[in-house]
Amino acid sequence: MADTACAVRILPTAIDVDALKALGIAEGEFVALVFSGPIDMLGESLGMMAWSTPRKFVIDDPRSLESGAPTGNADAPLPKWTGVVAPVPGVCFVLSDRDHPLRRVLARAGAEEFEHFVTIDTLTTERVREHQLRHFLARAANRRIALLGFGDQGSKLLTTLESLGVCASDVLVIDGDAQKREAARSRGAAVSASGDLDVGDRSIISSPLHRPRAFDAICDQSRRDERAVLDNSRDFAGQSEFVLRGQAELTRGADRVLRVEGLHMQLREHAPAVTLGVVRQETRRLGSRAVPHVHGVQRVDLAPGGGVDLSLPPTSETHPASLERTERVFVGIDGQSNQHDAALGMMAARTVLLERSPEAVRTILPTERRVHLGRTPFESHLSASITGRVLGPARLTPIEQTTLGVLARLHAHDAPMIEIGSALGGSAMIMGLATMRHEPGDGPAIVSIDSDPETRPAMRLVLRHAGLETRVRMLQRTSDDATAEAADIVEPLGGAGLIFIDGLHTFEQCARDYVNYLPLLRPGGVMIFHDVNARFAGVVRAVLEGPMRHPELICTAIMDTMAVFVRSGRDPLATRGPLNPR
Repeated sequence: MADTACAVRILPTAIDVDALKALGIAEGEFVALVFSGPIDMLGESLGMMAWSTPRKFVIDDPRSLESGAPTGNADAPLPKWTGVVAPVPGVCFVLSDRDHPLRRVLARAGAEEFEHFVTIDTLTTERVREHQLRHFLARAANRRIALLGFGDQGSKLLTTLESLGVCASDVLVIDGDAQKREAARSRGAAVSASGDLDVGDRSIISSPLHRPRAFDAICDQSRRDERAVLDNSRDFAGQSEFVLRGQAELTRGADRVLRVEGLHMQLREHAPAVTLGVVRQETRRLGSRAVPHVHGVQRVDLAPGGGVDLSLPPTSETHPASLERTERVFVGIDGQSNQHDAALGMMAARTVLLERSPEAVRTILPTERRVHLGRTPFESHLSASITGRVLGPARLTPIEQTTLGVLARLHAHDAPMIEIGSALGGSAMIMGLATMRHEPGDGPAIVSIDSDPETRPAMRLVLRHAGLETRVRMLQRTSDDATAEAADIVEPLGGAGLIFIDGLHTFEQCARDYVNYLPLLRPGGVMIFHDVNARFAGVVRAVLEGPMRHPELICTAIMDTMAVFVRSGRDPLATRGPLNPR
């Protein structure tokens, strides 16, 4: 009888990691996850995988005694869920087993499996595939289907489609492998080679896992035509970071709990209180010019039933008169750490830059979901940066880091770069990884100027660790004294493709850096000024009185506090001259 007083114990079941990923559990699809069941059943993997979900809670298993409850000890890692167990927008209850009492409670309340709850011991890749295909077929609106690729995944997808009532003869299979085409033909499907991508008005399922970018063009065109697309090459869910809702780009979690009209955000009925992270894409007037501006992450608290009009300037706005209008907002749910804000800023910047410099972005930052970053060295570095795991971090926001990398790739993949002010080498590492060819040490030179002797050993260590030591020429002197040596390095190579000014933040020094180094910038190159904001009035004044008035410099954007100027016109190396700022 003594055993009957013990907490209920259920033997652990292997978690289907692929099913969790396909469902979006590990991708911030939900505002909150509520775990319930024996700790040894749920295990650590769920918590580790679900770092991108903003909030996580635990609810005691009603079959367990207090001594065995997850919240029953002072060291419990998650807070206790205090809400009512009911279908709630943006909340997913993660239950340990099919006999869990809360599963029946949720089902009686009208909860939908895979939307309001999941049960670990019944969560399989096959069931999630069926769930995804049901939603796809609802969007397809009776259109016939083109299945791109017919490997193992393609075959399983056709089997599931048939189980859902789709006739194989209504499916067009496209694959470059004759043997795979024959396998599809034997199943009753129509077939075509990869060279013929005429799919008519069919909806698209793409499953070429061995060549994940093989059918990007046809998938993109299908989306533009508003045909349903399920892109298995994008981790089966086929989704990008944001959902477009008019002028708003919402993360998946935000989209679950917000109603959007224009730039007005309203919490859905019964949705839990949330804190929004907001990135604004604006038009501002600086001097006589209207300039695009991407404003870094701001927080907005929403209580149940609450709303906010994001077309209005935030209460923290320091220069409301310069704001002409808000063009677009990127909205996410603030989480239990600043990682969520960092990832929101980075992915918002990626979206803006992709529209202007698609080739550069897709070369160094091809991944469309924050949790899958790592396909390039630059992506790996950004991913480590937003989680605070980098050596010699750059003193730049995630928006600025992303921008600096993309601009380096766009303007200096074949040209030397100059930075004024290097601290511990974080910005040099960003530029170096963004412009590398086959390995970090293979790429254009970077001239790094900083007079601080105390930081030089640390920067050398950072560069050596990143494999960039041979590409970075460190000049330990003031920017005034380094001008001639920097010119000797970049002039034989046709001038610098990028100049990053982040030195002494006084008007006089910033103005001298601008005039002394502008002649070293090649036509088509970019000059970037950091910390153009109210905290550094000298930098703002130098930018307004210098590059904003130069006839050959075009201010293409201000990304957070980073002002970006692209040079046009004649050969800059023939027009060098000193400046005596007033």
